[in-house]
Amino acid sequence: STGGLEPVHPASLPDSSLAASAPLCCTLCHERLEDTHFVQCPSVPSHKFCFPCSRQSIKQQGASGEVYCPSGEKCPLVGSNVPWAFMQGEIATILAGDVKVKKERDS
Repeated sequence: STGGLEPVHPASLPDSSLAASAPLCCTLCHERLEDTHFVQCPSVPSHKFCFPCSRQSIKQQGASGEVYCPSGEKCPLVGSNVPWAFMQGEIATILAGDVKVKKERDS
């Protein structure tokens, strides 16, 4: 009988439905995040960051070197001991956000 396996599926459903209905919030400042406009750590699903916190973290870590997760942790990539780090293009995009926001507000 497969009856013993069935409770596993319903138990996992409340988590996914709660995640869908709860607002996304920045891990650092806890401000609400827009649906698509935030930084997601690829190693730790609960690490989500708004652009201002991500910018601040990049500036503190020094944008010219390796820049790791804004959580302050060196989150290892899945199946690896290598910590996830921003690519230079991602750093440039996040830091450039300061300028874009100012231009939008002026118009």
